[in-house]
Amino acid sequence: MGIQIGFNDGQFSISEGEAMILAIITAILGAYAGAEGTSLAWRRIAIPVVCALAYIITGKPMIGAVFFLLWIPILSMGYGIPDKTDKGSFLGRWLKKDCLVRGFIAVLLSLSLSGLVFLHQVSLPTWLVASALLGAFWFVFGGDDIIKGEGRVKLLGKDLLVEDLILYGALGVYANCLINGAFSM
Repeated sequence: MGIQIGFNDGQFSISEGEAMILAIITAILGAYAGAEGTSLAWRRIAIPVVCALAYIITGKPMIGAVFFLLWIPILSMGYGIPDKTDKGSFLGRWLKKDCLVRGFIAVLLSLSLSGLVFLHQVSLPTWLVASALLGAFWFVFGGDDIIKGEGRVKLLGKDLLVEDLILYGALGVYANCLINGAFSM
């Protein structure tokens, strides 16, 4: 049984498993990378590679997977805000608020996948709606500017930030929408 979601006159249907697997994987990878004593490569490299593989598995042209690999430098930019203990990242020093930095990174992540529209692998409405939702999620849940104290959860022997689980889970949902064409008109 699939999930039916109406969007204007369009409909899409995906199985619950397809909708959740990529989101769960990216959520765990993103949050694990942010835990103390782990490598940021779990976030910076593993998430783009997993999404690229998910794209290829669907039987789409391999060239499209390259756009997911463009996430590697974007996720490597950093989003630290300067404080007494850290000079912060370039973006953090420039934008000064977590929600703005995370929103900006979401815009860059979205723009990197705009090439899928030009390859006719994703419709423009799909890309626009999914990108707007990703940007909204990353803006609202990015840091403590809007929502504070999401908490932590113990998983894989590490304390993972719920904020990271939400942000990188949303990134997995975003990737799944583009891979499977959710919100098609």
